[in-house]
Amino acid sequence: FISEKDIERSYFWFEAKGPAIIIMSRFIPGSRMPTYFSAGAIGASFGMFILYFGIASLLWTPILVGLAVFLGQNMLSYFTVYQEYAIWVLFGVLSALFVIFKIIIPSFTYKGRRLLVARWKRIIHWEYWPPFLIYLPVLLYVIKLWLRYGKPGIVTLANPGIELGGFINESKSSILDNIKQQNALPIYQLISYTGNPQQLLEDIQLLMQEKNLAFPIVLKPDKGERGKGVQIVKNVESLSDTVLDVKEDVIIQEFIPGIEYGVFYYRIPDEPFGKIYSITKKHYQFLTGDGIHTIEELILKDDRAVCQARMHFDCHIDRLFEIPERGEKIPLVEIGTHALGSKFEDANHLITDELTEAIDQLSKSFDGFYFGRFDLKVPSEYDFKNGENIKVLELNGVTSEATHIYDERHSYMYGVQTLMQQWKLAYEIGNKNLKLNPGLKVPSVKKILSELF
Repeated sequence: FISEKDIERSYFWFEAKGPAIIIMSRFIPGSRMPTYFSAGAIGASFGMFILYFGIASLLWTPILVGLAVFLGQNMLSYFTVYQEYAIWVLFGVLSALFVIFKIIIPSFTYKGRRLLVARWKRIIHWEYWPPFLIYLPVLLYVIKLWLRYGKPGIVTLANPGIELGGFINESKSSILDNIKQQNALPIYQLISYTGNPQQLLEDIQLLMQEKNLAFPIVLKPDKGERGKGVQIVKNVESLSDTVLDVKEDVIIQEFIPGIEYGVFYYRIPDEPFGKIYSITKKHYQFLTGDGIHTIEELILKDDRAVCQARMHFDCHIDRLFEIPERGEKIPLVEIGTHALGSKFEDANHLITDELTEAIDQLSKSFDGFYFGRFDLKVPSEYDFKNGENIKVLELNGVTSEATHIYDERHSYMYGVQTLMQQWKLAYEIGNKNLKLNPGLKVPSVKKILSELF
């Protein structure tokens, strides 16, 4: 009843976790026999087992003997004499345990060493830092802008045509509905969540027939960010599985092949023409099989993929131990989202008069839009530079980023300064819109916070 694949999966899991398991089993009553039996059943390395069994014994025996010697009055007297150092001893013990279990033990396996390398890379390359670290100085600057303009919510008026200016929880479908250049949009449709996966499946299939859509299609939440929940659905079987996880309104969208770019645009309300602030070229990440290594091993070998290895492992859990054929391409990410593994390249050198004019006209077709980022696709770089054959996948509002900052060539300070300048522009545009249209209502801080939390 245990398949070969299950045994293989367990083998690789034990290879990664085995050292810690063997050592811990020495200290946890009742766990030794199951650990030893399991190691033999899955064919774990005998040499590795003996090595860590020996290490565990070397740790366990002195501890056991030491406790026997010092327990009692002697132990109490030591506590009395050295109690002032207790906090430092505790800190030292915890630090030693951290080093042993998080650095020393993992370093005995290839996977452990590569994951240690990944951890180090995520520390020294700021593009992998959590958002709160990146945005801390930016937030302080935004607070300064709040004080300068007197009304924090004035920034949302940078896009009076979008709910809260696109600050949070904006509807992607509503935004696309407001773009009047229909030839720049893929086929799409909002489908309301009913709580019935079977009904959702039937609705999607009916829509595909009506719109003459073929697989693959894009399925994504109507409200969301950083690519969360976006799926490229390639067949009916995959669609049947995907709808089971849907818990909100979704957009069905035509899949557009080609090159994906992020174009950040702004226009001062009383000026006739807008400008392109930033262009990002998005590179989807893929691996190439060699006929020797598993997908897990290929992820670990790749200098970029390893930085987000845990995420890639989770996304490809069913295929981790497959060995792809030589030359086979294995996509790790198929959407242009940095958080999910896409590589972002600063492509500001592609800004041309033709492209600027095309984006300006596209933006002006949306009444009430002045500031934000288009995520779009084109067949080629030539089309892009000439502003031709553009398809808008999404349009994001005031909290969207000029994502070219995540190019690995840019420093953290460059990224922070760019984001600060971006927020300064947003407040200037919002303030200008309010002066030109005094009837616009500035949302309260309470309203904004209620959407955030």
